[in-house]
Amino acid sequence: MTSSQQQIAHNPCFGCGTENTAGLGINSYWSDSDEQLAICQFQPLKQHVAGSKKFVNGAIIATAVDCHCVCTAMADAYRRANRGIGTSPALWYATASLQVNYLRPLLTNH
Repeated sequence: MTSSQQQIAHNPCFGCGTENTAGLGINSYWSDSDEQLAICQFQPLKQHVAGSKKFVNGAIIATAVDCHCVCTAMADAYRRANRGIGTSPALWYATASLQVNYLRPLLTNH
């Protein structure tokens, strides 16, 4: 299955862009069981830690949330227009506001 992000041509985004080899590589997919639900796949790497090697950096977490939400909104807009993702004219979205309340640290597996 191809993610929403993989269908966006010429995408240099740090979080999800296929043209950014130093980026996070975030991928979002529509759920097989609920077509209104989008699933994000992201595996933090060793360099994504904060302070302790046990915790993922909060900005990395926020970036994952941001890219997943924006790309899901874009994918939904293309779907509502009955068009393939990335077809012309391009539909681009941007985050107007983002607030993340961290309830506890996200542990790494490193």
